[in-house]
Amino acid sequence: MQQPGTPRRAAIYARVAAKQNTEISSSQLEMQINACKAYARKRGYTLQHVYQETAAGTKLDRPMLNALRQAIQGHQFEVLIIQDLTRLARGAALLAPILLECYEAGVTIESVQDDQKVYRMTSTKATRSKRQSS
Repeated sequence: MQQPGTPRRAAIYARVAAKQNTEISSSQLEMQINACKAYARKRGYTLQHVYQETAAGTKLDRPMLNALRQAIQGHQFEVLIIQDLTRLARGAALLAPILLECYEAGVTIESVQDDQKVYRMTSTKATRSKRQSS
């Protein structure tokens, strides 16, 4: 458990579609990661790891997503930063198990694209709520 007053540990997950050419994919991954890193710095998070891959979002069996899910289950961070939810999975049926795993591990998903939105699980459904301003 995290001590009060210590920075929240965060991880980044970035993904681009496998169909794109290598140069475009690399550039888009870099843009996602840089935006997520800036988001983490702005909020004072301690970055633990960056998970990045070029893969289709229509499958759950992806090497870096699998590593991310193991880290979630291992309680290695409290915040997962993504560009947007489609980076995790394309479609509710694929996204649901990831959201559930985050909920069970106490991990909050924060989206750079939705800046002031935080994705959490409450009871059995995903919710999107406004972040409270300081």
